Amino acid sequence: LIFFILLFKVDLCNGQDNYQNKSKTIKAKGDFIHNFTKTIFPLKIENLDRKTITAFNKNESNVGVTYDIRKGFKQTTLSIYIYPAGNATEDRLREGYAVSLQGVVRNVGHNLDANQNYVFYKKDGYKINGFKAWLIYDDKNNKSTLELYECGNWFFKIRITSDLSDSLEIDSLSKKVLEIFSPTDLVKISKLNLMSSILYSDEIKDSIMMKIVLAGALKKSKW
Repeated sequence: LIFFILLFKVDLCNGQDNYQNKSKTIKAKGDFIHNFTKTIFPLKIENLDRKTITAFNKNESNVGVTYDIRKGFKQTTLSIYIYPAGNATEDRLREGYAVSLQGVVRNVGHNLDANQNYVFYKKDGYKINGFKAWLIYDDKNNKSTLELYECGNWFFKIRITSDLSDSLEIDSLSKKVLEIFSPTDLVKISKLNLMSSILYSDEIKDSIMMKIVLAGALKKSKW
């Protein structure tokens, strides 16, 4: 864990939104296995068929897999992403979620509102923190959710959009995805290094505030 005093730097280079120009399609006939985490993406999830597998960086550690079901002109689309979470700064999850939400707004291309909540997932003695947003469009028939979970050295993201399913069905699908992929497994294979580093600005080395600021940082480090 890295704590920054006064000079705060966010490393967000691992989000999909920064890799759009480098994306490539991956082909897989059967189950697709993410090499870095051994996460298995099956051909179907519930009644949704796998449609695309996309790598957003060269070594394919940053991937997104899309599933959907169509009935006439309506459809439900599920997208699941696994990608490196970057440096373990104290605000990494919040900043990563903000970037993901901004990416949704950019892709939608018009104003939307969001009901946002802190969420978590617990299994095998692990608790995974996350944020979830129900996105509200001008078109009330279009429903959409965004979930991002911090899983050790990885982010696990779920996006569902639908003008076919109701809110209960979307919520059920989201829970099914967490059940199938169990993001706690990502923590088991790559736990965070519990050693902490405290970086501070040269400007406060001789400051009378140094002792106070350092004490606060040490408290956070201990926590």
